[in-house]
This record gives sequence, C-alpha cells and structure tokens, in this order.
Amino acid sequence: MKKDKEETEEKIEEKEEQKELAEPEENELKQEVEQDFCKKIEGSPVFRNKVILNEIAWMGTENSSNDEWIELKNISKEAVNLSGWQLLDKENQIKIVFEETIAPAGFLILERTNDDTLKTITADKIYSGSLNDEDEYLYLFNLNCQLEDEVLADKDWLAGDKNSKRTMERKSDLGWQTSAQIGGTPKVENSSGFFEGSGSGGGGAVIPVSYPKILISEIQIASKESEKDEFLELYNPNNSDVDLTDWYLQRKTKTAKDYSSFVSSSLLTGKIIKAQDYFLIAREGSTFANLADVLTSYPIGENNTLILKNPNREIVDKVGFGEVQESETSPAPNPAEDQSIERKKDNLGVFIDSGNNYQDFFLQQNPNPKGQILDSSSPQTPVITFPQNNQLFNLNPVIIKGVSESQVQILIESELGNFEVFTDKDGIFEKDLSLQEGLNQIKIKAKDQAGNESEQTIINLILDTQPPLVNFESLPELQTNIYFVLSWSGSDGAATPSTDGVIDFLLQYTTTPSDIDGIRLQYQNEQDAWESWQAESILETKLTSLNLQGEDKYTYNFKIKARDQAGNESDWQYFSARISLLEPILITEVQIEGLNVNQDFVELYNPNNSDINLDDCQGSYLRLVKRTKTAASDTTIKSWSRDSEAKILSHGYYLWVSSKDESYPQLINADVSTKEILAPNNGIALRIGPEDTGLIIEAFGWGDFQNVLFESTSFPQNPGLNESLGRKWEDNNQKYEDTNNNLEDFQIQNSSPKEKNG
Repeated sequence: MKKDKEETEEKIEEKEEQKELAEPEENELKQEVEQDFCKKIEGSPVFRNKVILNEIAWMGTENSSNDEWIELKNISKEAVNLSGWQLLDKENQIKIVFEETIAPAGFLILERTNDDTLKTITADKIYSGSLNDEDEYLYLFNLNCQLEDEVLADKDWLAGDKNSKRTMERKSDLGWQTSAQIGGTPKVENSSGFFEGSGSGGGGAVIPVSYPKILISEIQIASKESEKDEFLELYNPNNSDVDLTDWYLQRKTKTAKDYSSFVSSSLLTGKIIKAQDYFLIAREGSTFANLADVLTSYPIGENNTLILKNPNREIVDKVGFGEVQESETSPAPNPAEDQSIERKKDNLGVFIDSGNNYQDFFLQQNPNPKGQILDSSSPQTPVITFPQNNQLFNLNPVIIKGVSESQVQILIESELGNFEVFTDKDGIFEKDLSLQEGLNQIKIKAKDQAGNESEQTIINLILDTQPPLVNFESLPELQTNIYFVLSWSGSDGAATPSTDGVIDFLLQYTTTPSDIDGIRLQYQNEQDAWESWQAESILETKLTSLNLQGEDKYTYNFKIKARDQAGNESDWQYFSARISLLEPILITEVQIEGLNVNQDFVELYNPNNSDINLDDCQGSYLRLVKRTKTAASDTTIKSWSRDSEAKILSHGYYLWVSSKDESYPQLINADVSTKEILAPNNGIALRIGPEDTGLIIEAFGWGDFQNVLFESTSFPQNPGLNESLGRKWEDNNQKYEDTNNNLEDFQIQNSSPKEKNG
C-alpha cells in the first residue's frame, strides 16, 4: 500500500511539472480563456448516437505516464461537424473546444501537451491538462451543451491497465474493455479485448459494463372499454440497437414500501430495441396486444412509479405520476381513461429528459403507442393504380402499384401465394407479383398497425406467354401475272379463351435480285388505294390478305409473324413467289385471199413453255379484232369470253378460219371459225377484254394501213392469191422474230397454216 501511495504521489509530481512545461504551448494553441463551458445537469440523458469516447489512454504510454491521449469515434452514418462541441473533465482542467468535422466511422486523436505522445500517429488536436487515475469524469457535450457521452471513474477507471499500458477501449455494446494491444489501437478499430491480467486503475479481470440510455416515453393506464388497456412505451434515442437481455422494470404504488416486479428480465431476454425506435409493453388481454413487443400480467394503475433498470441494476429512467412517493423531481399527472402521459419533444423532435417528470410529460388526448394514434376505423381500401382490371401481360413478374393510407400493411392474396408489402409515407405501395398462365384473381386489402383491415380490392390479371401461330395460305410459287393475292391465317395459342385474338400481322419482304433501284412492289390498302411498299420495311396490318402488284422477273421473299393482344409475337414464317410473265401470243401468219376472197385465216402461236387459256390472259379474256384503214372502231372476229375450253398449247398453233366460204378446205384444220373476212389494207389485233379499249398485246397491219392495229410500220404489201403474210423464223434462235415492227417481222410466203414458216 505504501508503494502504491508513493507511485501516486510521484505521478502527481510529474503531472504538475508537465503542466508548468506546457504553459507556453497553451499560449501557442491560443486557448479561449473567456470561453463559456457546458455543465452537466443531473439526470440529463446521454445520447451516445453520433460521436463517442472510443479509447482513453489514461495511464499514458510505455514512454511516459504523461503521454496521455483520447480517441473519439463517429458511430453515425453521416459526417458530424464538431464546431462548438466541448470535452471537459471533472475539474475542468481539461477543456477542449472543437472545430473539426469527423467523417462517418472516422476517428479523432487528442494528444496531451504535444504531438510526440504517439510516435506514429499525427494528432488531430493537442490539449493540456492531465487525467487522474481515480475519481475522474469525462464529459462530451454537443453544440447545445447536450451530453453526447460520458465516462465516470468514481474510484477506478472502468478498464485499462497502467502497468502494461493497455488502454481503455469501447466495446460494440458501448461497454468498456482493456485493450488486447499494449499501447492500444489509436485510429484503428478496437481490439477484441484483454481478459487476463491485473493491475490498479481498472486492470482487473471483471470489468463493469456501461449501458446506454433508454427512455420511458409514454404510459396509458386504462381505456373506457377496459382497465386492461394499459401500455408502457420505451424509446431508444441511440444510433445503435440495444439488447434488453437482463433489463427489467419495477413499479411502486403510493402506499407500497418497496418496488415490485412489473416486467421481469426473463420477459426481455433476447429482445432488441432498434436504434431510434420504440418498444411496447402491454398488459395481457389489452387491445394493444397485437402491437406489443412484450406482454405482462401485472397492472399499472394510477398513482404509480415505474423504473427501468439495466443489467447493472442501475436506474436508467424513472417516471412517477399521480400521488406517488418517488418520481424525478415532480410527478406527472394521472392520465384519465383513453389518455396517456407522453414525453415532450424539443424543436428538433428529440425527447426531453430534464429529470423532472412534471416538466417532461404532458397529457396526450390521443395515445399513440410506437408513434401511432390508435383507432378502430378501417384503413382506406387500396386503390390499384396499375395495372387495369383484366389487363393482359406476357412477362413475369408483374408490378402491382396502388395507394392506401400511409404506413399500413398491404396484404396480397394470389393464385401463387400470399404476400405483403407496406405503404410509404404517402400511402403508395408496389409489389412484384408472379402470375400463373391464364386468369389470375388478385385480392388486396390494407391492415393498419391497430389490426384494422380494409375491404378487399379484387383485380383480375391475365398472363399469356404463348405466342400466336401464323401460316401463309397456299399459293403457286410461280406467278405468271404481275397481280397476285398473298393470303395468310393466324390464331392465338393462349391458355385462356378470353385472351384469344391475334391483333395484327407484321409483313416484310426482300427481292431477288435485290431491290437497289427502287420500289418493286405495291399493295392495295383497306381503302382500295395502291401504295408503294419499300423492300425490308415492315408493314403492320390487321388484314389477312393483300392484293399485290409486282414486276416481271423478280422473286419476292416474304416473311410474316403474328402479334396477339398480350404482345406475344410468333416466329417468322416464310414464302417466296416469282413473277415470270408469259411471252405474248404471236400472230404468225395471215391469209386474206385463197382461191377466192373469202378464203381467209389467222394463225396464232404460243411461244411459252406452258399452255395459255384464251379466256384468262392477265386476268381477262382475249378478243381478235380487225379494222379497215378508215374504220373508227373495232370489229370483233372472235371473242373467247367464257370459252374455258379454248387454249393454245405450249409452242403450239391456233387457227382461225373464215366460214364465209363453207367449201374452204382449211375449215377442217380450224380451231375456231366465224363469218368475218379479211381484206387488203386491213389490220388485226389481239386485245385483252373489250373492243376499242382493251389492252393490245399483239397487232399486225398490211397494205395501205395506218389505223391503230399495227406495230411501228405496217407491212406495205397486200398478198396475192394463195399467198400469206408470215412471221419470219430465226433459225439461230429457234424462235419467231418479234421486234414490234410489222415491216421487219413479216414477209410474203406460200400459205402454210399450223406449220413453221419457211
């Protein structure tokens, strides 16, 4: 004992000597001598929710016991401006006024006297004054002189060892431990703690734990419906969760000699009160039971004092109301039925704890356990803002959006299960919801924190992920007409009949050879007007067929897909059609006079590799007509309208013979005959359709003839008896000559009907 006393006196002398040496440096630091310093108010709360005292080297370092240092830590998620904050010790010999800002999870190192205290760490701030080994306090005040943290070393420091120079470190539960590291852990996370060893000043194996402040924030003792409608609400003002294991509450009536149990520690085992959140204790059988975190069988009643104790059996908070023996300074009033006493808040929304129940509490006309005003009314029935009822979808999941009351639970019942979500402060909610294929009935209702439920909102949603089907209708790949009809059909493969329905088709085409010179296809729209259709552009249509007009010698490569009401699209289907127009029927031989003037014939020739029906050429029938050199209109020699049997075989001949002379031998070879006759200076032509206006596909004029029915220049001569006008044959090309010039293409020859001209 004597040795300890000598060591203490020696250290005091060293500290006094160091104070004298430090005076010039204090002047250099320009300490404010006229600074107003904060003072602790007895019973005031300790927040410990932003910046805390994290590590204290009250024993100095291995280099010197005078090398004391203090570490602060920001335990919040935001940077904290420490401007105006103060750190004071019990006797105000340590007076530190801050100007710094400390980052989230950041540290601030305060070194005594100079920056040589920690050799490898640069001090954030230098201070003067020493820490006593016992009977010492440290107070950390914020700008408003509210107590952010404190350390009370009534006898010894709560942890640390002066012999091994192990510092006093803060634990995650805000208790204290002796550092596992000699010299501590400045500006890094604290160690796991040292559990063996001894020494004075907090170096023992058993280290008391410091517990955070928890407030009793609201109390109700009865409602008009039941005396059991009681609750007590706790509030955690800290920025970290607090484990309530081994905490307990006691009560004392106005006549009781001692406190009795209200909530035993066993009820609070494993219970957590969240940071800056509420914890509700209600009586069994009360209307608050579904909202409570813990139920107790003990009543509260009027004229009572309730105390909250931590595992150290320290009174953390005390509230007395009515006629009581104990309270903090003065009791709050007894609340009437359906009233509560609630702790007041300051302008910043922080609960007030001045140590005076009468000043700190007020009568609340609308009790609000856990910050909510209770009622028995149903919450607002949810209104679904998206999607619409009976809306179709082709993708999972679907986002359900709606609105109800603020901060209520939304219960969703679907074909695939039950789900829940909460509305935000504006009453808005949304939930990703998976649907089954087909029809889904969704039931949605709101449930408030009092357990009241709204009426159901029912919405039907349809999931259709099955693509539709589409196919081109049968059509010959070889088209001999520039006009043709492209047709298709589609159906929906949806599981639900109500969703069945292809809404449109997407059509596209390319050409072979490729369309590099312009538009090669036109289509007839729904108003029967012809529109140009650019290759590779997509045509969207609800039709199931299109009238098309293409060009000769082009292959059209079509593709199509269907789209249903849900937006599903089928695979592309393909079809190609090539337009190859037939070469025109040729007039290959004409006789206007045999043995007499009535022995006439006209020979036609089909140069194509397929037969030609004379009643169906480019969509209409053929007509053989004639004109004299002065005639104003056609005279029909033969019309093949409705003559479905008439055809010219591939590379074959077709012979018209006049029947004016019934004895004419060529009538035996005729394919068709009429009474009309030909004469000198005439012209003939094959028209498609009517006289005069039908399209001329072949014409031949002879003699003195310049009247419509000829090509370029009429053949200038009329043939003689038993002579004919024959189209020239090209031996090299093995075909009849066709330059669209009668003068060049024809010659006078001996008659040879139905034979190749010589």
